[in-house]
Amino acid sequence: MIFPVLISILITTIITSCINEDDSECVQYAVTAHAVDKAGNNISGSAVNGKEALLFINNRFDHTVAPENDGRYLISFDGGSKASLVIFGNVSNDSLSMKAPVAGDSIENLSVQVNSATRQTEGGSAYLPDYLFYGRFDYAPVNKENELAVSLPLYNKRARLRVVLKNLQDRFGSGNYTVKVEGFRNGMTFSGEVTGDSVSYEPGGAFNSDGSYVTEAVNVLPSKKGEYVTLSVYKDGVLLLSTSTDENGKRVTLAAGDDDCMIINVSAIKYFIVVMPWNDSDQGTVFY
Repeated sequence: MIFPVLISILITTIITSCINEDDSECVQYAVTAHAVDKAGNNISGSAVNGKEALLFINNRFDHTVAPENDGRYLISFDGGSKASLVIFGNVSNDSLSMKAPVAGDSIENLSVQVNSATRQTEGGSAYLPDYLFYGRFDYAPVNKENELAVSLPLYNKRARLRVVLKNLQDRFGSGNYTVKVEGFRNGMTFSGEVTGDSVSYEPGGAFNSDGSYVTEAVNVLPSKKGEYVTLSVYKDGVLLLSTSTDENGKRVTLAAGDDDCMIINVSAIKYFIVVMPWNDSDQGTVFY
């Protein structure tokens, strides 16, 4: 099943009710979600409206929550329980899917995944949409108050990656070059952890005016904890080089919100990846 933003679940409850009949134990929140950049600054016009959220009680799925006309999510629950409201937002209509949860499902076991159809491109790559906003509001039964308004930041969980290869033709001559980057996953749990199947990316590329081979940008999920990026270069289908370390010998990873350029100078004796923000990369610079 395909889900427009988060999921389409046929549950009509908009405002939740407390478990206890005694309203003195009930806490109520009005949650407003806003998309923010990596630094936490609000993105202009970023109030997220029309996206269903999932409410978890004691880390177990309870039900979906639809937003009000003004975009607020109104939730109420037993103040003696832990609660989490999770929102995914601003993704394309056919990009993500998820098996509809049932009451009692663990937040750790529920995830959204990139649809296999959207992962298939001419290059066989696994592209994500430009935006995969995620936010989670957590409540714990400590110093509880009633009727609280909460502003929930939604962070873009995708990373963006480009590859630049210096002196490629000088070292290996002309031919049909391709780049492959591995070490990524295709899903994210509702607790915000990267999960799912391994996926690789084969972004298209071309030589620029200074002779460097530059790939198109690909959108990916951040590196899963304990995993890293491997970059491989092929000529006419034959592997030329493969590396996963930077100039300091450290494994290369990507974090949520990164917009990075990975650069390799193939004329160097030892190959390694230089990672820098794309906006700071100088295509005329040769790295040794």
